[in-house]
Amino acid sequence: PNLIQSRVEKVVRHYQEEAAALTVFDVLVGNRDRMQNLKASVVTPHIKIFSGFDHADSLFNIEEDPWKSIERLGSDDLIVKFHPFYGYIPFKLLYRWAERIASMEEVYIRECCLFGKTFRAVTAEMQEALAEAIVVRKKLLQAIFDSNEACIMRSS
Repeated sequence: PNLIQSRVEKVVRHYQEEAAALTVFDVLVGNRDRMQNLKASVVTPHIKIFSGFDHADSLFNIEEDPWKSIERLGSDDLIVKFHPFYGYIPFKLLYRWAERIASMEEVYIRECCLFGKTFRAVTAEMQEALAEAIVVRKKLLQAIFDSNEACIMRSS
């Protein structure tokens, strides 16, 4: 089953690095529906289960218009105002993951965003614009965390 609110703190304690990495990733791509898309187990210490999936409410779906979504992604807007892990992860750990993503080579982002031709309703032009926006956002990631520390450090 999906993670329930009463287990969030325990899951974060058990999977602190994973939770921090996923939280920073969600801020990067504007994923606002994490709580519904998370599986984690703390009852099987010998088997680690921590999985975040489905980014339906991110990238092109932040706004109703995909171009407006791309525009927001290319800004320093926090986008993710509420996250199940906000308030449970030390800020230093989140910031370390933000630094790591910010220092990532741009080619990796482009490889993830560019299919090179229209795929479903996403044109090559939209893919290129998305890649540019995410490259800009990764450079702004530390500033996004700096200017939103109070929001990020409060419990949901």
